Amino acid sequence: MIDFDITFEAKSLLKLLYGIYLGRRHEGKGRTESNQFGSSADIQKSYLPNMKTKDVTDLCFELAHAGCIHYSRGDNLANFISLTYEALVYCEQEFKRNFKEMAEWISSIKGMLPI
Repeated sequence: MIDFDITFEAKSLLKLLYGIYLGRRHEGKGRTESNQFGSSADIQKSYLPNMKTKDVTDLCFELAHAGCIHYSRGDNLANFISLTYEALVYCEQEFKRNFKEMAEWISSIKGMLPI
């Protein structure tokens, strides 16, 4: 069960991860492959370069606590990040499954959170 008492920044990160997932699905990748995000450092480097890795990691821990992501902890990072099925269902309902709209949103926030 997802507890959505999360910050605006955490919700923005959740939306970003879902947008990446949708983009990968749009490219023809499978569900499992599309739902592998690497570590919080990978996310910071690829999508949020204006944020500190520690801040992205903290947001990942917040999302995990809320039931939105699975991860393994190590080296003070969130590793092997993936969205939970509950988070995917929530995102489909909250953000719609509109790839074009999500791609435009991701381009608009590239490098920073919150939006």
